[in-house]
Amino acid sequence: MSLLEKLSSLQKQGCSSADLAAFAFRDHSHDANGADEYIVNLVREQVSNSLAISMDSVYVCGSAKYGISLLHGHPFVRGKSDLDLAIVDPKFTEQCLRVAAKASADYSDVSAFPSLIAPGARTPYHVRQKFLEYGRRGVLNFSYLPLCEVRSKVKSLSAQLSDEYRQDFLDVSLMAYSSPGAFLDSQRQRLQQYFARDSSRLASSYPPGYKVEDSRVLNISGHCPAFIHRDVWNALKRVRQVVGLTWCLVVPLGEVDGVDSCFDILICHEEIESVRCEQNVMLWDISSELGRRNILIRFVPRTISPTQAHSMVASHLLSIGKDYGEACLGRRLFLQLVD
Repeated sequence: MSLLEKLSSLQKQGCSSADLAAFAFRDHSHDANGADEYIVNLVREQVSNSLAISMDSVYVCGSAKYGISLLHGHPFVRGKSDLDLAIVDPKFTEQCLRVAAKASADYSDVSAFPSLIAPGARTPYHVRQKFLEYGRRGVLNFSYLPLCEVRSKVKSLSAQLSDEYRQDFLDVSLMAYSSPGAFLDSQRQRLQQYFARDSSRLASSYPPGYKVEDSRVLNISGHCPAFIHRDVWNALKRVRQVVGLTWCLVVPLGEVDGVDSCFDILICHEEIESVRCEQNVMLWDISSELGRRNILIRFVPRTISPTQAHSMVASHLLSIGKDYGEACLGRRLFLQLVD
């Protein structure tokens, strides 16, 4: 019986979401269909040594823990799914916050925060707002931390582990929590939302929401379809001139920070293995220009399928903030491009 099947059985017996979270993280075990336990423990040990914290303070969560994503229901796939790690060590988190507070004059110096190409967190002001929002829930998201030594160290560690274990995980991410209660509360919410959405999908091996009929074939040399923003259509045509696109994914987010039709996100497939230097420059210019117009373009390798790309976008959006929620995730289009 898988971990989620056990949790489902307990839920049907009347256990609360808080009890389910406590049961799931009573130890460091994870589902047999998740990530390889030996590899996971190697990564946990490296995090422990690098940050001088107990290995018992490093928890695996997400699809590597449960075997499937609580958010989308897609299974963990070796080399194509993330390894999400939670650092639950109050002293470590407090130390990080002290360094961050000193680097930003108790978070009042907006210029101490980084700029990010992300919905709702584009400018240092927005990044600071996200940092404070997470902080109120006892969560330390290192991406939103002020520019300081701790942020650099953790981000470098994450990048190093991602490169070292590329065959096992798409990315290794780190989050910290101010207390065990804050961590369990975050897991409680995810489990609550998971079972509330559709408890019947536990018995299904097919990821919900991904249907062939969502895909549309478009003539890239034709007129802009009515269901696509003209700026997005023009962006597709420009990028198509630089690198070949076989498909893309459009996620319209609607209003963000008072701006309508903001951040149409394009996930574009590269037909070539690597982009030449001059192409890189052209793509950078295009994506920079579109970024100023609230359109974010991400390029993924040809080994990533549309379904996996959608999962990547969904995880990213929901990790940014609940204000985007699942509503935006349902408003996506798989576009197959032809000349």
